[in-house]
Amino acid sequence: MTDTSAGHAGPVDRFDRASTILAAYPDITDDELLELKRWFAKASALEVASIASTDALTPNYLRFKAEHLEKFTLKDWLFVIATILVICGSIAALGILAPG
Repeated sequence: MTDTSAGHAGPVDRFDRASTILAAYPDITDDELLELKRWFAKASALEVASIASTDALTPNYLRFKAEHLEKFTLKDWLFVIATILVICGSIAALGILAPG
């Protein structure tokens, strides 16, 4: 396992930190995995594209993305169900209130 721990503060430092952790993926600690997930949750599209297009990181990024970023969570499913219920309720209300 690679020791990639260090304290960083600025956006460039956080980008470099994420790149370093991703370079070691999947041989990273649980804390590093959590740090990487948090970084991707807050990263701009440009930052993600920069990491994804770095040749040395692309294979690890694609694996990380498939294993951690593209999964539907319980929160995602609840949002989908709630949206469907709102749509169905709206359709039913229109049917009931529509003049016949």
